[in-house]
Amino acid sequence: MKFLLALVGAVCLVGGIHAQTSTLGTTVTSAINISKNSLSTAIQQLNGTINIADQSVSTAYTQFVQNVAALYTSYYNRFSNYTTIDLSGLNQTICNLQNTMSPPQPIQDWSTTQIFTDVQASAQQIESTLNAAVQTMTNSCAPPCANAAKVATCTTKWGPKLSTAPITIDRITDCVTAELVRFSDIGSNMASMYNNLLTSASNYLKVVDVCDTPAPEVLNNPSPMYGSPSTQCLNTYLQRISYMPINSYVVDSMRYPQTYLIQFRVQRCAKLVELDVKDRVAKVLESFQSCL
Repeated sequence: MKFLLALVGAVCLVGGIHAQTSTLGTTVTSAINISKNSLSTAIQQLNGTINIADQSVSTAYTQFVQNVAALYTSYYNRFSNYTTIDLSGLNQTICNLQNTMSPPQPIQDWSTTQIFTDVQASAQQIESTLNAAVQTMTNSCAPPCANAAKVATCTTKWGPKLSTAPITIDRITDCVTAELVRFSDIGSNMASMYNNLLTSASNYLKVVDVCDTPAPEVLNNPSPMYGSPSTQCLNTYLQRISYMPINSYVVDSMRYPQTYLIQFRVQRCAKLVELDVKDRVAKVLESFQSCL
C-alpha cells in the first residue's frame, strides 16, 4: 500500500511539473507576442513619422520653387518695358526652373527599411533564445524524473525571469521609439533650409540696385554719357542671375549623414539588446541548473 501511495504521489508530482512547465511556456509565449505587437506598433509609428517628415519637406520644396519663380518673375516684370535690356536669358530661366531644380530625395529610403529589417531580426533572435530556454527547463524533468520536487521549486524561482524585464523584446522597441523625434527634426530642418536658400537668392538678386537704374526714357534712348553704364550694368547683371545656380541639393547633403547615423544607432542598440538578453537568459539557465 505504501508503495502504491508513493507511486501515485510521484505520478501526481510529475504531472504537476508538466503543468507548471506548460504554464511557463504559455507565459513566455504571451509575453513575446505582446512585445512583438508593441514593436510592430513602434515601427508603424516610425514609418508614419518619416512619411510626415517627407511630406513637410516636399511641401517646403514646392513652395520654394514657386517663390523662386515669383522672385525671378518680379525682376523680369521690373525691366520688361526697357527695350535696351536683354531679358531672354531670364525668361528662359523662369520657363525651365522646374527642370533645373533638384527635388529632395525622400527620407524614407533603403536605410529606414534596413532599420525595420534589423530590429525584427534581433527580436526574432530573442524569441528563439527564450523558446529554447523554456524547452531546456521543460526537458529537465523528462521521465523518469527523479527530482520532480526540486525541478518544480527551481522552475518556480527562475522561470518567471524569462518573461520579466530586462529579459524582454520591449527593449528593442525602445531603440525604435527613441528615434521618432530625431526623424521629425530632420524633416523640420530640411524644410527650414529651403527658407534659408530663398533668403540667400533674394539677397543676391537685390544687388541689382547697385546699377543705379536711370529713367525709362534714358534706357530706351541710351547715350554714351548717361545710358550706357547703367544699361551695361543691368544687362551684365541680369545675364548672370539668369544662370545663377540654386543649390537646392544642399538640403539632401544635410539629410544623408543624419539618416545614416540614426540607422547605425538603431542597429547598434538592437544588437546590443539582443546580446544582452541572450547573456541574461544564459545566466538564468545557469542558475536554474545550479538550483537542481
